[in-house]
Amino acid sequence: MEICFYWIDKFAAIEGQGYNFGSQLTFEYKNKTLFIDKNSQYIEGFFNLNNSNLIKNVTAICGENGVGKSTFLRAFKGLLRDNGLLVRVLQKEKDKFKYPNRILVLKSKGKYKIMYHKDLFSTDDVKFASGEIKTKYVNVIEFIPYGDGVNNMHKFSDHFWRVNESEILSNTSAIYFSHSFDHNLYSDFTQVDRGYFDISTKGILNKLKKELTSHSPFGLATNQPNHLNFNDERFDIGILKEFYISETKERIKLLKDRRCINTILELGIFPKTVELNLDYIIYRFDNKDAIDNEESSALLRSEWNRNTLNNIESHIYDHIEKLDKGRLLKGFSRTSQIVFQTYLRRIFDSYFIDVERFLFFKLSTLKSEIDKIKKSKYEELNTLDLLDYFKERVIELSDEEDLNFNKEDFENLTESYREFVKLVIKMLLNPHPLIKFKNNYTVLAKTGNDGGRHILDKNIKTIEISIGSNSQTINFDALELLSDFLEVYESLDTNNNFIKVEWGNLSTGEDTLLNIYSRFFNVKPLVEKRGSKHSNDNVIILLDEIEHSLHPEWQRTLLYKLVSFLPYVFSSSKSIQIILATNVPFLIADIPTSNVIYLERFKQKKVNLETGKVHFENKLGVSEKPSLSSQTFAANIHSLLMNNFFMSSTLGQLSETKITDLIENLNSVGSTSENAIKERKAYTPDEIKATIEVIGEPIIKNKLKSMYLNKYSDNKKNSEIVQLIDKFQQTQKEIPDNVKDLLEKILRKTKNDKN
Repeated sequence: MEICFYWIDKFAAIEGQGYNFGSQLTFEYKNKTLFIDKNSQYIEGFFNLNNSNLIKNVTAICGENGVGKSTFLRAFKGLLRDNGLLVRVLQKEKDKFKYPNRILVLKSKGKYKIMYHKDLFSTDDVKFASGEIKTKYVNVIEFIPYGDGVNNMHKFSDHFWRVNESEILSNTSAIYFSHSFDHNLYSDFTQVDRGYFDISTKGILNKLKKELTSHSPFGLATNQPNHLNFNDERFDIGILKEFYISETKERIKLLKDRRCINTILELGIFPKTVELNLDYIIYRFDNKDAIDNEESSALLRSEWNRNTLNNIESHIYDHIEKLDKGRLLKGFSRTSQIVFQTYLRRIFDSYFIDVERFLFFKLSTLKSEIDKIKKSKYEELNTLDLLDYFKERVIELSDEEDLNFNKEDFENLTESYREFVKLVIKMLLNPHPLIKFKNNYTVLAKTGNDGGRHILDKNIKTIEISIGSNSQTINFDALELLSDFLEVYESLDTNNNFIKVEWGNLSTGEDTLLNIYSRFFNVKPLVEKRGSKHSNDNVIILLDEIEHSLHPEWQRTLLYKLVSFLPYVFSSSKSIQIILATNVPFLIADIPTSNVIYLERFKQKKVNLETGKVHFENKLGVSEKPSLSSQTFAANIHSLLMNNFFMSSTLGQLSETKITDLIENLNSVGSTSENAIKERKAYTPDEIKATIEVIGEPIIKNKLKSMYLNKYSDNKKNSEIVQLIDKFQQTQKEIPDNVKDLLEKILRKTKNDKN
């Protein structure tokens, strides 16, 4: 499937504009007539680098800032997210509709479907460029008018009907990408059920914000684990840090794929280390002075008033703290033991938070019964055995007290934590050579039964894994170890996201390019798992200034990288169409002219029908300048910059202003009143000469040199004479008086002329 043409009557600043996307046929709507022509530049499968023919087309939208590139993408996103051309049912009059005046042309299985509002034109008003084109294509074109009740429409929902044939867009996944982080309000985020995947920076942040919103526990079924409806917000490290961490986890998934890792190796854009940090550590690094005044709700449970905890939980925390007091675990080194202690604090804290939410109102009853158990029953147990013992006692006591909760889910919860602790033990007993332990300390608080708090500095160690030694080498064993760790961690039956994966040492450009690859790679499973098995037939990718932060050389190669990578990512789809908005010539140098849409500001003539007066209104729309019809594919990038991007000059504004000032100085004669009145910088001859020397453009430089010599050649000669006479007078003591008098006259005359 391919979208060929879209005409929009009104959307924000867009008014009566049609957009061709470079298909085999071109369309133009003007004066209630639809014109159809053949695209002489069309080459089927042009953008494919192999025989898959997945990429149906690539279109670029260009223009200055503020001409409507992003506005068009918003309108286009709406069409795709609506899964077709939707018609609103008027609430007060159920049999009446509010129609959008649009023209949409889709190509599917070799046929063109032209959907249009009946008031725009009739089939009698369709004009083909030639009889030959009409004969060749008329039988593969179907006209589908709407706007006459339910004709050519079907019910989409209680409030909308959909134009027939546009439902093919419900089998289309729309993916929107942008780095932009501007001040415009933006509320979009991924909506899997509608086939809209927002992998823009703002879209991901909006999704994170929604996921981090707490939910009320009340009204839950008794067999529903409460912990699945909460997020632990005690150690909130901020949505931006959550964003960075989620990006890192997405990149790790990318690096696990052999095809992707080869691409990343070629680019050399992967970090060398990954740190497995903990939320409470990051939180306290960011809030160093806050610990003294923290409420207990923002502390680890091991720091709370122990009267609120059951005895087994309290014993487990004491057991963990004794690990740094000489109680070596079998097979653990002192370093490994501190690492184990660092992570155990938060693992068990998270587990008991989940237990508390899981058991909910039943917890106080269980606590009183657990506290009756003699400490001798469990005080010699190790960490894993303590976890099992607690689980068994809770289930046993719940039966005795007839407490109703889902025991199977509770066992699964405990078992998932047990597996994670076992993995940590395994990593620390037999550490990989590329695992390092980072030394640091954090502040812990110990709250006594009387509520008094003691502040303690505690040694901590976090795990750092080296995944690469240089830009051409990745250690796949270390990467596999990291992936296994994250897989077990993410299988925890919890919403407590306490492990924070961090890496760094990437330049802004490297980070940008890695983001592009990882975001597209990680949206792949979402696209493939949409509701209908046919829902990922087509993929339309919208890119808004994807070249941000990239060096010109990386911008030059970006489209090649995309058309190489995206067919691999979306190989299960039947078609890929790419539409990109850009401000640079490096991308359109790889795109034929017929696939480039130029937008610009223009003045539209308006006539007042009552008075007959003519006025002009500023409008935004598709440019019709003949100069923009020059070939763009494989064109010189410098020429494209000047001719196709509406630039008034290829010089920097500062250099252009300085050159203009030089010319005015060189053209002026003496110090006339006219020049004195004009406000501009006055240059001395030496300043002019020095400025000319730093100009890089040779033609401008040589012209200014010529102007300089024409103006200052006499002064130059006089200056040389003065210097010679001064030198002569200094070196010759025995000069005849008559010669001396003559030289002094010449010197005075020369200096006067110079002044």
